[in-house]
Amino acid sequence: MISRVGIDHALHAQDPSATVLDLLRREVEVHGVEPATVLASLESIVRGLRRDGREEDELALLDAMDRLAGWCRPEAQIF
Repeated sequence: MISRVGIDHALHAQDPSATVLDLLRREVEVHGVEPATVLASLESIVRGLRRDGREEDELALLDAMDRLAGWCRPEAQIF
């Protein structure tokens, strides 16, 4: 399961958006976790980022979650 530490590491990468997307993609494709399960596990991480005042990181993670859920342009969807 994706951890806060894993997300924090991805958000501090040189290209945070791409790194977070890769992390989510691996969780689904390699580990076989359903996208809905990944999204549910990320909700608490989003709340923590919001609580910590990390708005930029929160928005980056929410954007990745939207792409995983399909709430974006078709060409931007992960699956």
